[in-house]
Amino acid sequence: MKQARQKLPQISAHVSEGTKSKLDRLSHARGLRKAFVLEQALLYHFRALEELPEEAFLPPRLVLSQNSFEKIIEFVNNPPYPTEAMQELMDGISDKTVAEE
Repeated sequence: MKQARQKLPQISAHVSEGTKSKLDRLSHARGLRKAFVLEQALLYHFRALEELPEEAFLPPRLVLSQNSFEKIIEFVNNPPYPTEAMQELMDGISDKTVAEE
């Protein structure tokens, strides 16, 4: 005997073709309903919003002015020489007093 399905609210959203394609592939590969995958993703996202500080979240897309874009290209093509502090950070020296001991 089949169980009666609970009537749940329905939502709809416009997403990119790429996002829809990823959802389709994931749900098919794992044998999951798309509604289940979406609800789990939203629950994980809501939990992260509650537990992590605001600055932990970066927007998935950045919109830059032409001037800002050109500055970034300049930094990528001609990176500044690393400072002593940056070199120490990359070498794993977090505290000068620890390194001197």
